Amino acid sequence: MSFAQDNKSENDRLRAIMARLTDHHWSLDLGGDWTVGTLLCHLAYWDRMTSVRIKKWMGDGTLTAVPDADNIECINNSVRFLSRGVGRVEGIRTVQEAADEIDSIALSLSPDQLNFLEANGRDRWFRRSLHRQHHLARIEKALL
Repeated sequence: MSFAQDNKSENDRLRAIMARLTDHHWSLDLGGDWTVGTLLCHLAYWDRMTSVRIKKWMGDGTLTAVPDADNIECINNSVRFLSRGVGRVEGIRTVQEAADEIDSIALSLSPDQLNFLEANGRDRWFRRSLHRQHHLARIEKALL
């Protein structure tokens, strides 16, 4: 279950970054029309989306489709636009709740469920650290 350790490590990293954020940091421009806040909300969106997908699969056995690159770009652009209105305090709470929820769900999956998800190209559903690593590194670099 190394994914669990990796998720915890990246969740701890997320918490440490967010504990340092001021309103100024939240609005810091990262380029490409992203800010620290919008990128963190992006993480929250995908963590929450993944929680919903896993709950649906566990409830009715339906694996939702994996979005293609065009759809992902449209989703990310929409999330970035909508998250501009999210303030630091509410944003941090939302980001942390989403990360904690998906990490807890991932920990609850049985070995058979993990194997099934992996065999069906859904291993990123429980390996949340993979999504967090790149984005957190980008934020840390900007905060230096």
